[in-house]
Amino acid sequence: MADSWTAARAEAQQRGLPLVYHDFDRKTYGACRREDDCGHFSQGCFVPHRAICMRAGTDPVEMAEKEEAFLKEHPEFAEG
Repeated sequence: MADSWTAARAEAQQRGLPLVYHDFDRKTYGACRREDDCGHFSQGCFVPHRAICMRAGTDPVEMAEKEEAFLKEHPEFAEG
């Protein structure tokens, strides 16, 4: 797990993964594959997390700008 888009991108490059994400429920960033789900299991049930996912090749500054623009249009997403 990472603490920024920059660290998530570095993780993706190191692990050879195509995507990076910002998980709003865990307050973390990370790298993943398209088929990976963002969430956790609780009492045998999968609980999905709110996350924004982008291609790992995107510049981290652009990632932050896109996230900011999305959150301005959809403020309820960050509120949960």
